[in-house]
Amino acid sequence: MIMKKTLLKISFIFVLITNSNLVVAQCWQSISFGNGTVAAIKQDGALYTWGANDIGQMGIGTITAGMYTETQIGNSNNWQSVSAGHYYMLAIKTDGTLWAWGANFNGQLGDGTKINKSSPIQIGTDTNWQIVYSGYRNASAIKTNGTLWAWGDNTNGQFGDGTTTEKLIPTQIGIETNWMSISIGDNTVLALKTNGTLWAWGYNSSGQLGNGNFWGAYYTPAQIGTDTNWQKIFSTWASSYAIKTNGTLWSWGSNQSGILGNGNTTNLNIPAQMGADNNWAHVDGHYTHITAIKTTGTLWSWGTNDYGQLGNGTTTTTPTYTPTQLGTSTNWQTTSGDIWSNQALKTDGTRWAWGYNSSGQIGDGSSSNKNSPVTASCPINVITGFNNTPNKQNSITIYPNPTSSILNIEVKEHTQITIVNILGEVMKTETINGLSTIDVSALNAGIYFVRDLKTGKAVKFIKE
Repeated sequence: MIMKKTLLKISFIFVLITNSNLVVAQCWQSISFGNGTVAAIKQDGALYTWGANDIGQMGIGTITAGMYTETQIGNSNNWQSVSAGHYYMLAIKTDGTLWAWGANFNGQLGDGTKINKSSPIQIGTDTNWQIVYSGYRNASAIKTNGTLWAWGDNTNGQFGDGTTTEKLIPTQIGIETNWMSISIGDNTVLALKTNGTLWAWGYNSSGQLGNGNFWGAYYTPAQIGTDTNWQKIFSTWASSYAIKTNGTLWSWGSNQSGILGNGNTTNLNIPAQMGADNNWAHVDGHYTHITAIKTTGTLWSWGTNDYGQLGNGTTTTTPTYTPTQLGTSTNWQTTSGDIWSNQALKTDGTRWAWGYNSSGQIGDGSSSNKNSPVTASCPINVITGFNNTPNKQNSITIYPNPTSSILNIEVKEHTQITIVNILGEVMKTETINGLSTIDVSALNAGIYFVRDLKTGKAVKFIKE
């Protein structure tokens, strides 16, 4: 059997191929919502912020009142990811460098000082940062070699290094090289390893560490249970959430206002499955409300709704204790929540927002609250007559496509690639030169993208 090479040159992330026309969503690819400030990366790699800017957290070089529309940070177009924290932001560029700006009260920017910054500054000189997460006044990150790093406030042992010592620069935690993803709540950290195990450390006021206790602070990573099929995690204030590879959603910790989504307000100190559905794909939120997306592309929310943060067209002081579908759309991609507001992206690249809007964080040019999603749509470019002709300077060739196990990836020059799912979440990272063979048998069936981190180009493949 002769394998046929398939080459698709596309703009990251989502494409629709119909009759020989390539329709590319040239708008937003990722979004992150901090404390009243939003950061988002467009498909061309440009970074934009809006909302509160009283400490320079927008990164535009000035300190101002709320900015009600998107403002670009500089003119770089090689931003890869951004994480908005409590009045500060951290971001990674496609060259693997780490950048920070905003509040720096506890050294959370990682530049060795406690001086606030209103423009992005590079943190160190390393070029192998893969994932970074901004918490309250502490940050954690994972490098491409699977090592874990932390800096900033460590009052409750949220570094996981066995101490409560504050650190002003990124410091490696332990010697393990199999960390895969992280999420930071209020002085609590959740993390996944590549073997599918779930870990937690830090403050445990309401059982959010999932270790069977409702108290104390834990200074080193401790495994939660023995399961090895955890896939995605999210930590907020004093509650924790995780999705398993079978699509089930689990929650534990504080259940104020029914935020655990299980129909009551009882706190839990070990993970408990939320309902019986097995098609959850994404979960996010903040403090007393949560949003989630199913594999069907539908959007769900629960918790408090006093500012319209559930997006159901109402405002009420009566919480919703179980997931309730928001509208009928089936093309939601990802969400990011603030205390009383939400941002979301659809698969067509459009951005939507709802909830509290005192600092212009909705980004619609106003300061009025919204109790249902409003959008700031972006134009869609249509390129006709696309014929799969390789671009010799930036091309990626993959085959076979579809594949059930082995994916051959061919590039012209030495580079680093990531394999991401349809939500933009990194599943694998590899350094390749010429032709490399990647085992994707462990991935769930679906649509994925191979992205060249040097050029920002990506190609789609289907995992059978």
